[in-house]
Amino acid sequence: QEQAQQQLLQEQEELRQQQAKQKLQLLEKQERQRQQQEERQRQQLEQEMQQQQLEEERLGQQQEQERQKQQQEQEAQLQQQEQARQQLLQDEALLRQQQEEEMTLLRNEQEKQRRQQQQAVEEASLQEEGQQFQIQVAQILQQLQVEGQQKLQQEQEQQL
Repeated sequence: QEQAQQQLLQEQEELRQQQAKQKLQLLEKQERQRQQQEERQRQQLEQEMQQQQLEEERLGQQQEQERQKQQQEQEAQLQQQEQARQQLLQDEALLRQQQEEEMTLLRNEQEKQRRQQQQAVEEASLQEEGQQFQIQVAQILQQLQVEGQQKLQQEQEQQL
């Protein structure tokens, strides 16, 4: 009977050890699963952070490109405005020059006409003086002729 009791105790001990071993294996398995899950979560979190960082960098680059693009557009606009202003100044200067040239031509033409008129007046005056002179000469000649005839008549009368 004692032997049977001893065997029972031994079996119970073996069963207890087996259960303890199984429990330990289960705990180890659960611990491995927990670690694996933690590792997976850690990797996933790291990937997400990397992804977020990449996205932020991409957005940053995009914003920088946008900023540069806007700056270039503003500079181009300013350059166009400056060119238009320069062109306007050139056009104004050219117009002024043309107006001055036209005014000079007009003044020269007026001066030329004035001189021509003056010359015409002087010529007319000279012509008139010449005519007066001719009239005077003709009168003198006529007078001389009359006097000459009278003298001739007197001489003829004296001879008679």
